[in-house]
This record gives sequence, structure tokens and C-alpha cells, in this order.
Amino acid sequence: NPASKDPTYLGETSSSVLKGLQSADPDAVWLMQGWLFLSGFWGPDEMKAYLNVIPNNKMIILDLDSENRPIWQKSQSYYGKPFVWCLLHNFGGTRGLYGDLSRIATGPLAANAASGSTMDGIGITMEAIEHNPIVYELMLEMGWRSLSFDLGEWVQQYAVRRYGGKSEALSRAWHILQTTLYTVSSVSKSQVEVRPAITMNKPYSSNTTALVEAWRLFVQGSSEVKPVGPFQYDLVDVTRQALLNLFTDFHSLFMVAYQRYQLHHVNSSLEFKSIVSPMMEIIEDLDKLLGSDINFLLGTWTETARSWGDTVEEKNQLELNARNQVTLWGPRGNIEDYASKNGVVVYVEFHGLIVFFT
Repeated sequence: NPASKDPTYLGETSSSVLKGLQSADPDAVWLMQGWLFLSGFWGPDEMKAYLNVIPNNKMIILDLDSENRPIWQKSQSYYGKPFVWCLLHNFGGTRGLYGDLSRIATGPLAANAASGSTMDGIGITMEAIEHNPIVYELMLEMGWRSLSFDLGEWVQQYAVRRYGGKSEALSRAWHILQTTLYTVSSVSKSQVEVRPAITMNKPYSSNTTALVEAWRLFVQGSSEVKPVGPFQYDLVDVTRQALLNLFTDFHSLFMVAYQRYQLHHVNSSLEFKSIVSPMMEIIEDLDKLLGSDINFLLGTWTETARSWGDTVEEKNQLELNARNQVTLWGPRGNIEDYASKNGVVVYVEFHGLIVFFT
């Protein structure tokens, strides 16, 4: 936060930023994240003092998390500054089947139609994009839409386009996914992709029954469409989520058994084994499943990073960064597991989980 709420101080601070930009380029336009205004420091008076000294044609603001925290709504469209309606969606590339499709299909339209709106476009500000392709396809299409539409019909047409043909089973599967998993804007990390512990937070688990039914329909639909890459990816992804939900259920049983052992000091080794054994099978199944699709391989992740380097030294550094991101994040485990991904880290954490639970 700035050092003072004094209006003159705030105005001089933002003016100095623009002057700095214009010293390098007289035609510079300040593209600013609106994220800072989430702080309680910024009331209407403070925001006006900071923004109003900048000409409207010299600033564009990214409303960074419009689908969840639309600052434009509480600031009269940033008091006249053009803003971009942005989809944040994820932090660290958290994998899962999620994204509020309804909010994405209506939010930009509502913002653009609002009285006095200064909305200037749409944007995507996610920290990773290699998952939930339906979310980003819909969001980027919103830049071409000005009228409301039938989201259910759009999802059905999305499936036809994605798989190259119509399938009754896949049509039903996507209806289930649209009305259950794709009604939430975020999820927690699965227990398989974080450091193991006796007590772990139970991640948000999408409607498990609905997910299993969607998975069965995907399996059924595999005989109705060509086994193209997008279908294989989606089948693996839905199966992955179903297995992770099942792992969470078993871990809940594991915690109950452990707590019972702590309270009564009863030898519960047989009970533990009956729970841990299927947990290990799930991890092994995940390992085999994710190894069947190039998009979930650790080698794909690291080799793509290396491809950006020109020298061996650059390639090695980029691979180190890629490995560090999905494990420690910083040199000393600064934000462990922040960007872990079960598509990648299941291979890194695999043996740690087995050793821990056995």
C-alpha cells in the first residue's frame, strides 16, 4: 500500500509513474493491473485521487479477476478509465475440472452493457493455461459476442467441434459436466500432488456421483467418435479427476482410522492396510493413466522448457526452472506445491506417497 492516503500524495505517485513511461516513449499508455485495489486501503476517495490525475486515454486497467472480484463494479468503471474484463481462473496452474462457464458467458456482456461502462475488451490473466480448454475457448469467444446466448447449446456444439462428430453419450457427458463441475470458479489441489501427511485438507471435490457418470459416458462415447487427440486428452482428464476424488475418500477413511488409533491405542494395522492398499493402487493407476497422454508427461514439460534455450547452459537453466516451479517454487521451498500439477508431479511425488502411507 502507498505510504499515505493524502490525495495529493496519491496523485503525485501515479503522475510520476506515467511521466516515467513517457520519458521513454512520449506516446506511452500505462497498462495497469487493478489487483492493487483489492486492498482495504483503497476506498472511493483514494482510488479517485490515484486515477483521476491520469488522462483517460493514457491508461488501461486490467480488472484482473473479473469473474470473482470485479473491481469495476465498485468503482464506477474505474472512474472513467478504460478497463479490460479479465478471467483469472487459476493460481499456479492448479489442475482440476472447474471454471464457472455461466459467469464467463454473462459477465463480459453485463459489464459492457452497464450504465457508464468503460469496458474496452476482454483478457485472460491465468497463471497457467494447459488445462480446462473449454474455459479458455469460451472466454476468448466472448470478445466477439454482444448478445446473450444459450450456454447449453454452445457446450453441445463445442463437443461436436472438438471431437469431429456428434455422439449421444458425449453430449450427455458434457451436459453433466456443464451443470456440475463447470459451475465453480476454483478448486483446491488434490492430495496426490502435495506433500503427504496424516491430516491433509480435504480438497474441494466436485459432484463425485455426477463425475463418475460423466466418465462412464466418455468411455461409452469412445466408440462413437474418432480417437482424436482432444478426445483422448478429455478422457484422460475426466478419469484423472475421478481417481483423485476416490483417493480423497480413502484418505478420509485413513484419517478416521488414525484418530481411532490415537484415542484407543488399538493395533489397527489390518485396518490401515485395507485402506492404504487401494490408495496405492489409485496412485499406480494414475501413473499409468497420465503416462498414456503426452500432455501429462514430465518429459513434455521439461523438454518444452529446454526448447526455448539457445545454448546448453540456457537449456539446463530453463529445465531447472521448470522442475523447480512444480516442486519447490523457490530455491528453498519458498511456496512448496504452489504450482504442483498431478499431470506432472505425480511422477515426482509418487515414491514419496508410497513410502509415507506404507
